[in-house]
Amino acid sequence: MKQLIAALIWSASLALANPAPEAPGKEANGSYDTLASAPLAFTGPEGGSGSGQFPDAAGADSASNASADTAITDPGADASAKVVDGGRENASRTVKVLAKRKPARLAGQTRVSSAEIKRLPGLAEPDVIRAVQALPGVVASSDFSTKLYVRGSSSDQNLVLFDNAALYSPMHFGGIFSTFLADAVGGMDFYKGGFSPRYGNRLSSVLSVDSKNGGATDTGSAKDTWAQGTARVTTLSGSLETDGRKGNLSWVMAGRRTWIDQALSAGRAVGATDLKLPYYFYDAQGSAAYGSKGDTLRVSAYQGRDELALDPISIEWGNTAIPVNVKLRLNERWDYAGTFAYSRFSQVWAFSDIQRMTNSMEDWNVRQEVAFNPGSGHLITLGGEYNHFRAEMGQDMPIYDLHTHDNTSADLYAGYLQDRWVASPKHTFTAGARGYMYPELNDVAWDPRASYTWRPAKDWRVDANAGAYHQHLTSIRWTDQETFNEFWYPAKGSIKPSHSIQLSAGVEKSEMTRLHLRLGLEAYYKDIRDLPLFYPNRTVSETQAADSAASGYQVAQDFTTQDGYAAGAELTVGRDEGAVTGEISWGLSQAVLKQADFTNDLGTHSFDAYAADWGQRNTAKAKLNLNWRGNGGNSFWTSAKQGRFLRTTLQANYHTGLPYTQFQDMYTVHEPDQGYDGANGSGPPNYLKDNAYLRQGRRNGAVRGDYFRLDATVIDWGREGKWRLYWTILNLTDRENVFLINFDTSKNPPEKNETYQIPMLPILVGYEYQF
Repeated sequence: MKQLIAALIWSASLALANPAPEAPGKEANGSYDTLASAPLAFTGPEGGSGSGQFPDAAGADSASNASADTAITDPGADASAKVVDGGRENASRTVKVLAKRKPARLAGQTRVSSAEIKRLPGLAEPDVIRAVQALPGVVASSDFSTKLYVRGSSSDQNLVLFDNAALYSPMHFGGIFSTFLADAVGGMDFYKGGFSPRYGNRLSSVLSVDSKNGGATDTGSAKDTWAQGTARVTTLSGSLETDGRKGNLSWVMAGRRTWIDQALSAGRAVGATDLKLPYYFYDAQGSAAYGSKGDTLRVSAYQGRDELALDPISIEWGNTAIPVNVKLRLNERWDYAGTFAYSRFSQVWAFSDIQRMTNSMEDWNVRQEVAFNPGSGHLITLGGEYNHFRAEMGQDMPIYDLHTHDNTSADLYAGYLQDRWVASPKHTFTAGARGYMYPELNDVAWDPRASYTWRPAKDWRVDANAGAYHQHLTSIRWTDQETFNEFWYPAKGSIKPSHSIQLSAGVEKSEMTRLHLRLGLEAYYKDIRDLPLFYPNRTVSETQAADSAASGYQVAQDFTTQDGYAAGAELTVGRDEGAVTGEISWGLSQAVLKQADFTNDLGTHSFDAYAADWGQRNTAKAKLNLNWRGNGGNSFWTSAKQGRFLRTTLQANYHTGLPYTQFQDMYTVHEPDQGYDGANGSGPPNYLKDNAYLRQGRRNGAVRGDYFRLDATVIDWGREGKWRLYWTILNLTDRENVFLINFDTSKNPPEKNETYQIPMLPILVGYEYQF
């Protein structure tokens, strides 16, 4: 464990030189908390029926796409599985349920429920972003990171939203925990490609996490109650969530704190360990909503902070987000949605009193949107969005009297228009565009996007997406080694807005064989341009001239660009009902980047293409759920007591090794008596150990060993809606997966050393009680 902590700190110090929500149901007075919507079956926007969420009426994924006077049946459903719209004259929009089917998803969309999040093996703590990492097409770089690398793209190209407020670097120390509190989450929507024009300023994916609705039960019904919730105690942390409802008002509040420091202190007291790690984090998350007859006002908040003080290194970072969402039913054809949000991410890294680095990103966001239903299966969405970014980047090195601080701000204006047309139960077309105006660089850009869904026969679905995407923010990568957090900065100076063209297509067949299997195949291609690359390679005279002209230091002066592409495919087989459920997936991916030619006073330099740092050629994932005892026929044995369950969950991950830059050879660069400036003098230069210089080979020309990890929640025992006791083992096979590679230059030839990731952890126990 000491080696792991040291490796994490070492990699961090390199940077010193970011099903849909459960719904409350109909209230006694006939009104709904419609922000997350009513839990009724519906005629879906693509002609599908389902039970669960009634989609956002003001959104691009609204169920009101369907004709108000026409009942549309899912061609994959039985003839009796017909869902009828209750009519727009009914203010509560009652829908008659005649079949149990999941809501029709959008092209490129994956829905993950809070129940699925809680069942996956983890550090005895349900983890929202770890659940996303388990999906096909999403990879993690290490056990210590909850960064998302989606279909060959970097981690800063993902938009993470909490009730429509952007979060930056949503993770805790080493990525062991992610930001969100699962007990206060109703569900999440994840788009790994083809997302609509309402989302922008990211190239790769969208993760939208919504607060749960107070007073809702596991069955989807709602009731007036002042307090219900979940208390959880685990090996490493404790959390409490409480929610309630009174008439049209509902609320949810949750908090969490780790006790890693106290646990290690107790271990030292009994002689079980000598490890000392003065670290803790906390989270606080909540929302309050008032809803009546289709109109909703919701105010949410999130605050999280980490503190690590491991002498001589100290690190502090965290997120704050305050979103306000308003939804109004203007009349039978018009809906309005508005978001007013503030978010801030900040971090401070210090190495004793030698070096200190700061970074923060503030984001003020306003989004206004109207949706118009003209009939005939159309839904037209028109919206506008404004962002004001303010970033700080600073570095202080008192020993060298070096103090550099860059405070910058930027505005981003965007507008979007989309028409979603359910032409028939078999055909859905979506076309739209998002436009940007970015005064900081006098940049104007357009992102046309389109998607098509075809259902040729029962239980078949074909999707196709094409679109353009722009991004006006970046995360600065100071080193090839992965750091805990992103270092955010807006596009300016030599940092251009990044952009990409993406194509994807997929086919899915459900209800295959007597096992009711689901088979899916998706393929994608991305052409990526103008990714920023930190490359401070100016001569002294160029640096002095640029700094003087800019009247101060700016990070943006030290960047060049790189272009590339990502391509791949994903094959998935799953089973969603029964005593044995799960999913197996295999992915093939290639991500390639090439640095643009660089010219300075010394001439023009060209570079070879290389594999992206996060590239994983082959990935395989498996999730297996075994329901030993339970109710409803989806278990091996029926429990004698209502609601009692006993189950086991296994999760396996495999991927080919990450690329890294191998060292080619080592040679002596100074004679023993030659000084730092090349003249006569004593002692080696202070930046080279023993006068040794390691010459690197081709960038990312080598590959680490393959990665494999098997996790198991061996015992998951409890009573639905009441209590749960579970025991999880991480890395069941105790596989040694490489985390870092370094070389001991005191030996000739240099000796290669490897630091490994999480070893087998068999002591992860959790207990939760619902009241």
